[in-house]
Amino acid sequence: MGWMSLSAPKIIDASVKKKMQRALKEIQNGKFAQGWIAEYKDGLKTYKALLATGQKHPVEKVGEKLVP
Repeated sequence: MGWMSLSAPKIIDASVKKKMQRALKEIQNGKFAQGWIAEYKDGLKTYKALLATGQKHPVEKVGEKLVP
């Protein structure tokens, strides 16, 4: 694991684990799917906004150079 075993505890702390557990519960109880279906029926407005924001992130410029 190398560097990851040293870095992970700094990044993945108890609060992140709680958020991941909440997300898993929403997947398991169907709440996530219901939200996704509602988003789709509403024209994917939030999804498209998040996608556009992500595409403007500086890391995407680097990605364009790395992946032709």
